[in-house]
Amino acid sequence: SVRANFSINTYSLTITAVNGSVSKDPDKASYEHGESVELTAKADTGYSFVNWTGDASGSANPVTVTMDSDKSVTAAFSINTYSLTVSAANGSVALEPAGGVYDYGTVVTLTATPDTGYSFTGWSGDLTGSANPATITMDSDKSVRANFSINTYSLTITAVNGSVSKD
Repeated sequence: SVRANFSINTYSLTITAVNGSVSKDPDKASYEHGESVELTAKADTGYSFVNWTGDASGSANPVTVTMDSDKSVTAAFSINTYSLTVSAANGSVALEPAGGVYDYGTVVTLTATPDTGYSFTGWSGDLTGSANPATITMDSDKSVRANFSINTYSLTITAVNGSVSKD
């Protein structure tokens, strides 16, 4: 009498994710042949999921992988970028670093310079106060206005032994 014993093949699933994470459902150390695993990518703050590479492809999230061999899947993430729109009448604003489109978390220094005959009075929009220079952290699209006012001057007239009229 001869008895043959068989067991189902099991496979490993290796996940790589930088600037994010991937959850597995079910979450196990190994999977039986033919078992389906749902992978869900979650981006870190300031990043977005782009796509899957390796033994999964495309940008669908979640994605399902059928285990019929050892599998290796990479989730790709990219840093978010944001626009900084600056307006100024009767003056100008310098940005450091220069540009206008910045990666998440970039700290931008804004320096207001008034035109001749004007003074800087403060910031409005997504930046407030009157510090100059001032900084803003890019974590969303931002709009900032530099405000300037015309300088005014007083005129003092002193007349000895006569008068002066002002026109």
